[in-house]
Amino acid sequence: MKTYFHRDALEYQQYYEGNDIEEIRRKLRRRNDWNTYTSVLDALFKNDDTIDSAIDIGCGIGNVLFELVWRKKFATIVGVDFLRETMRIPHEQPRYFGSVQFLQGDVVHLPFTEKSFDLTICFNMLHHIYEDDVPKALEELARITKKYLLVEIRNKDNVLEPWYENRSLRKKYSQLPQYPLSLSEVQHILGYQGFTRERIKGRLPATWMCRRLVCVYIRR
Repeated sequence: MKTYFHRDALEYQQYYEGNDIEEIRRKLRRRNDWNTYTSVLDALFKNDDTIDSAIDIGCGIGNVLFELVWRKKFATIVGVDFLRETMRIPHEQPRYFGSVQFLQGDVVHLPFTEKSFDLTICFNMLHHIYEDDVPKALEELARITKKYLLVEIRNKDNVLEPWYENRSLRKKYSQLPQYPLSLSEVQHILGYQGFTRERIKGRLPATWMCRRLVCVYIRR
């Protein structure tokens, strides 16, 4: 798994080698599901301008962090990833990530106190951790979150899930674990942690047709 993500990071590190912010944003918009991510962030910041601290779990080379920094000035902004080699790429680009603190860590053992961050983000990651670790990972994400928790899941209830599982994903991600989740499973875990789902966003209006979903939770 580490080899795969390290190779993927090296492939995309050229994103931040230039000085043109708009060119970087154009490159990011070409990534899968990026419009879903940014529309959720835009709606969140439009409705609440008091968000002062944010953390991106599974930050990789910093793409989501770049979107956060571009949109808002935070008192605290942190990126966490299990692979130090991928975080090296944004860490060496202070013109874009100078305000970000980077930390190597594990989503099932996050080194932060309860309610440390107004906003916690976990995109494109939960479906890559082992199935038995998912409940603990969600509990840890909830524990460190004061207000908003944004998580992306690979949608188990997607009508095309059997096709993705047997054809597309096995070929493309043969080296990686791929564990889908249902909305009800996530709600069951986060509900016990004091969170209510506020919004669901996918590429299509019908969630049962979406391969991936971004869920916005708010602490009650």
